Amino acid sequence: MVVKALEKISALCPHQEAMENMTTYDPDFALVVLAAAAKVFPRRIDFAGIKHAINPEPSDDALFTAINALEADRYIEAKVLRDNRHQIKSVAYISTTREGREQLKLDSSQSTSRDATVIHHQVNTYGPVGAVGTNSHGIVNIHNQPTNLQHVDLQVLAVELEELRKAYKKTAQSREDDKQIALIGDATEAAEKGDRQGVSALLSKIAKPVMDKAVEIGTDLVAKTIAEVLKSK
Repeated sequence: MVVKALEKISALCPHQEAMENMTTYDPDFALVVLAAAAKVFPRRIDFAGIKHAINPEPSDDALFTAINALEADRYIEAKVLRDNRHQIKSVAYISTTREGREQLKLDSSQSTSRDATVIHHQVNTYGPVGAVGTNSHGIVNIHNQPTNLQHVDLQVLAVELEELRKAYKKTAQSREDDKQIALIGDATEAAEKGDRQGVSALLSKIAKPVMDKAVEIGTDLVAKTIAEVLKSK
């Protein structure tokens, strides 16, 4: 159903220029964003993931406007950073709500047939996994979402690292777990200070169970960043 919704609404945004100039609320584009988030449910999708999932890639302003409206309608849950005017300046992640997924189903059922670009479901992996597929279990991320530490939004990364630290702390059982929690905390502080080299050095010491936990709780940017750092070791 979600794939059909994506097939329908992807045709609504045919021109890159029109997308980039979108500064006011567009309900059709909001559906595109909602469908992109629903496609990976129950996992959350980070800001880079949303942009890569939509073709042509939208502007930040267009996404901020759509996310703001979807959150107001309770179609998504979002982790955002706002300025003193309560305007969105950064998005850590979004996740669809039940109301949002129901809205997509309703919209799809009421739509008529139209030509559209098919968006195929694809996944790739951080590393060796037991199985890959729609109903398989493993460490996966959205296709074509490379993570380069030089281009990572460190403020968003800091938010996700803090979430990871709290989640990992709840299940910590050993002194090694305590060391990993301390590393995550130090990496969070480095990210908040904009210290990319420090973040990279600290994340290079992260153990695989921590990355598994990052994937489990949906902190995708952290998981991808750790994977990139470990790959370059």
